[in-house]
Amino acid sequence: MTAEARLPFTDFEYRIQASDGRIAWYSVSGEPMFDEHGAYQGYRGTGKDITERKLAEEALRQSRARIRELAAHQETIKETERQRIARDLHDELGQTLLAIRLDATTLTEQTTAAHPDFHRSARLIGLLRKLHLVAHRRRVALVCLDRKVQAQRHLARAVGPAKARQVAIG
Repeated sequence: MTAEARLPFTDFEYRIQASDGRIAWYSVSGEPMFDEHGAYQGYRGTGKDITERKLAEEALRQSRARIRELAAHQETIKETERQRIARDLHDELGQTLLAIRLDATTLTEQTTAAHPDFHRSARLIGLLRKLHLVAHRRRVALVCLDRKVQAQRHLARAVGPAKARQVAIG
């Protein structure tokens, strides 16, 4: 140790606990003193109370740790919300596509039963009826898909950054 070796030291920090339980921090600097015969006499130096600085440093460390915790928590919340939105969109789209598939199957069955000759000979009248039904189903499907797109846009604006929501609204 520097003091045992009787060497100069600078800004040595140490902590003490006062009799009232209060913790105090000090920073001291010193240089050894010797008499005219070279005999060690002790140290001469300065000291200052750095308790406020140490408390501020600790508060800063705790604040930074809390910010890191909050940032990690925010990312967890964002990821959970992204997963929920993806699941909701998947469910909505899945239901719409299933409805379209069921309608297409029903249309095929009805056309086959009502017009067996259509499937065998592809007469013009049968083709026109099927095209009419397909066009109607297509319009219904497009309306459903438009609604889903609107719902998805609304949902994306609702969970997007606040600045993007202001731009979309204003």
